[in-house]
Amino acid sequence: MIERAAYERFKQSFEQYLLLQQRVVEHVLRGERAQAVTIINGEINGHADNVTASLNQLLTINSEEAGGAAGRASAHYDTAFSWVAATLVFAAAITVTLAWVFTRSVVGPLGAAVSVAERIAGGDLTGDFVVEGKDEPARLLT
Repeated sequence: MIERAAYERFKQSFEQYLLLQQRVVEHVLRGERAQAVTIINGEINGHADNVTASLNQLLTINSEEAGGAAGRASAHYDTAFSWVAATLVFAAAITVTLAWVFTRSVVGPLGAAVSVAERIAGGDLTGDFVVEGKDEPARLLT
């Protein structure tokens, strides 16, 4: 609300400044130079100073708020980056685990089928083996 109050002070001072400026223009148009100079050297200066002070206060407030907003944005970016990195690590771990499980489910039965085939090729027809499943390696053994 400090910014709003500073803006209201600026607005009020600027409106008063513009009113006095209009009076100066009217005096000049009527040829009343002395009255115009009196307003310029007197009353209007206080309002100009108030306008400048209000603008400087608004500038300070806006600069501080912009710095705070930049800090908050940076914090949000850091948090989002951390979440994305954690999600990627988690997804990679799940992918590796699933690949390992899938590979084991394929390589194990194929290894058993190759072992039986090598025994048979070596002339050993006496070995027993158990066929489990209905996939291609199981079909190969039957």
